[in-house]
Amino acid sequence: MSDRIRELVKSVEAQGVDSPYLERLRRPRGQAEAAIASLQHEIVGEMAASLGRAEDHINEALLRLDLLGRELDRGERPELVEEFNAQRKVAERRVWELRVQREALGIRRNEMLAKLYPIPPRR
Repeated sequence: MSDRIRELVKSVEAQGVDSPYLERLRRPRGQAEAAIASLQHEIVGEMAASLGRAEDHINEALLRLDLLGRELDRGERPELVEEFNAQRKVAERRVWELRVQREALGIRRNEMLAKLYPIPPRR
């Protein structure tokens, strides 16, 4: 805390003023640093949870696509081909959303997403 702020705190205390800002300035520096560290930990945890949810959405879309592909492999049906291709677009969108989210978080190397989440060709 600077000398200027210490003088202000002493002056306000001498006047008997009660202020939440005065309490914050009285708080030992370690408590403020611990609060910041806790907030940073919470933010990182939420970022990780959000990325995990995005991955779950991709895996769900790819599972649905895989099931439709297996059904098509047992016999081509025009309505299933349309459904497969529509689900393929959903999977592509989910991978794109994860890429955007990762880039927003500063993660620029996303080339491996295509390998981790391969999307089969249209039928």
